[in-house]
Amino acid sequence: MKSPRPLGAFYALLLVGFVSLPALHAQNLRTLIVNGWVDHKSSGGEMTELYVGRTLVSGDTVITGSDGSAEFEYPGGSRISVAPETVFSIRERSVQGRTQSAVSATLGKLSFVFSQMAGAEPDIITPQAACGIRGAALTVYTAADGSSLIVVESGAVEVEALGETLLLGPSEGVEFRAGARAGEPFSTLSGVIDYSDWNGRLTETMLSDPLPALGAMEAQLGGLLDRMELFYQDFLERQGEIRRRLDHEEELRRQGRTGEAEEYYREEVRSLELENFDAIINVRFYALSALSFRRHVLTGLYVRLKTLSLGASPVPGYPAFLTAYRRLIGDYETRVSPHLVQADI
Repeated sequence: MKSPRPLGAFYALLLVGFVSLPALHAQNLRTLIVNGWVDHKSSGGEMTELYVGRTLVSGDTVITGSDGSAEFEYPGGSRISVAPETVFSIRERSVQGRTQSAVSATLGKLSFVFSQMAGAEPDIITPQAACGIRGAALTVYTAADGSSLIVVESGAVEVEALGETLLLGPSEGVEFRAGARAGEPFSTLSGVIDYSDWNGRLTETMLSDPLPALGAMEAQLGGLLDRMELFYQDFLERQGEIRRRLDHEEELRRQGRTGEAEEYYREEVRSLELENFDAIINVRFYALSALSFRRHVLTGLYVRLKTLSLGASPVPGYPAFLTAYRRLIGDYETRVSPHLVQADI
């Protein structure tokens, strides 16, 4: 489904205003440790080197280099450890009318230790799954091909993907291959998972046969864009009803029925405006998730293959891959661009 045409200047101004709003629901993360090179991208688009003591807020992204790692702490003492070559963002999304903080893991390895945060643990989002945390310690791995691996050390984690939900307990894990449903939960008692080995095997398979890998990525990206457009369509329909009700409120005021108009606004308009604010939160969440996936996963495949194509040996299937890749990028740009602002790019 293609995005309907946005509401012109109104929608553009709404996006810019939304981006500039302070994050009222996200719990800020304080930077405790930084090793090697670690970049910090703010919601305003500024890219700087991360430093100890810096506070991360909603809209921020952290990118670690090959020698980079970092550790962060929530006010309640919960911690996040970030391995080299990892990308994650702090975002917000609306779930059943409640704005929820989320850690969006795009690539690499993130380890979490959550103390009891009075029910305020953030969701953890991978390209394929959403994890609800219940005072748990877990590690989330995201491979170069878009696959995800979730491993629970203690506590409980509820994992939702493609309309299915499963509950993982201590020493349990589940793998999501790129573009596929969850595999069977497995026990992790047999040993520690080596992220480099897991990611390396998936990367080798991806590069040896890039067209199916691109197809799996297209399915993942399409899922993000479909959800973005679903919330945007809800926004459009609700905005039309809001305008009709505001016209009625204005008519009451013209008739001198001010008290009646104010009550009408409180009872019939305000709730719809709040629902539309939630819709915009989710449009932004999925638009930014799609942008991050394109930038760090999809483009990563393209760059790897482009580099290989410059070598002496031809890359099998490379011309067909390029055709499919360009088509996919064109579709992505058409669908996501109306929902981004300059600072995102």
